[in-house]
Amino acid sequence: MNYILSKNFSLKLITRLIAFVFLYILINTSSARTPAVLYSVEDLNILYQNRQFNEYLAHAKDIRPTERNSAWKKQVLEMAHLYIDETLKLKSFNKQNYTQLNVIMELGDVKKNELFLLKRKDFIVGYLQECFKSQRGCLELAKDILKQTPMKREFPDIPAAFGLEILEHSSITHHDLHPFFKYALISEQAKFLCQKPTVRRYIFDWFKEFNLNIKTTKEIKLFTADNFSPKCFESVINHYITSFAHLPGQIDREQTLNWIIATEYLSETEIDTLLTIYLLKNPVNGDIFNLAWNRLQKLGEHFPSRQTVLKKLDQLDPLPDTIFGISDPLREKTLFNLVSKNLPEYIDSYAKNCINFYSGEGSFPTGNRTINCRHFYHLFKNKFGSSHPKTIKLKQSVPL
Repeated sequence: MNYILSKNFSLKLITRLIAFVFLYILINTSSARTPAVLYSVEDLNILYQNRQFNEYLAHAKDIRPTERNSAWKKQVLEMAHLYIDETLKLKSFNKQNYTQLNVIMELGDVKKNELFLLKRKDFIVGYLQECFKSQRGCLELAKDILKQTPMKREFPDIPAAFGLEILEHSSITHHDLHPFFKYALISEQAKFLCQKPTVRRYIFDWFKEFNLNIKTTKEIKLFTADNFSPKCFESVINHYITSFAHLPGQIDREQTLNWIIATEYLSETEIDTLLTIYLLKNPVNGDIFNLAWNRLQKLGEHFPSRQTVLKKLDQLDPLPDTIFGISDPLREKTLFNLVSKNLPEYIDSYAKNCINFYSGEGSFPTGNRTINCRHFYHLFKNKFGSSHPKTIKLKQSVPL
């Protein structure tokens, strides 16, 4: 009797276990599909037709590799574009979308598509801008982004766009920044990138760092050829030539001259003009100072070359005149004597501008071109005497 009861109990227990297992399988395999369920090609086709890009991309790899044919790749690419278009439209520049874009890039041929990569560039720029607004560690984020960015050599403007954001918002060493720009600066499109003020300054600071310990002509030529396209170099160096007289310090002028002379970028007469400006702007002792001194002495012996230089100097506003107002009387006198002996026409021109301005003669739309006119008067008087006609005119005109 006990045996029969025990047997019946065991049968009931087994029956209940079978029913429980069947119910569990039914719940997990019937009704609506869950993310654990693999989608078929037919499922993906329906999602594609209905432009359901989020769900499509979430299940794009559900099908077997043998089914991921050209039609599938085309659909994946279109869905990827829809996803990033929506993200850009909504300006959803957040980590979740950044992570999702990296996943999408690994589908099909997405990471080889230039248009998608350009759209991703726009997203990354927005993402970095948001980071710099409120977070730290944005440089490390940018470095990670660069690692995740495909085809950097083929499309160098893309990493360069990330570098531009860093330049705008962060102080960074050349070592950290160079990977973002290294392909762009040697590309055919580099001319436009190198016209940007922040990029010009970055390149010039890089050269100054490179040339901190004066390099040979060969080393400077190799540095220039290896790192910049000709158009990029021209864009940068032309800016520093054009603004030479107005650069903030003599180091910048000195390094500009070092770069120009080593690369033989300008004619000898053009270099003479810059060296003369360098002297007139209170030079620092060194190789460039010695070169400028010697070249000015040669100009003093060659009138035609001197006239070309004088014509260039006369176009500057204000006239370069820092040496007329330095705090070292002996140095001031020495440099004044050098200029007056070898470039007397400049001394005459400076005196004339000084007298005309204070006498109210001529046109001076930007104001006084002779900032150190008062100091100039004393140097002129000490050199040429109180009875010199220009000394008398200066004394009569200039408020001393």
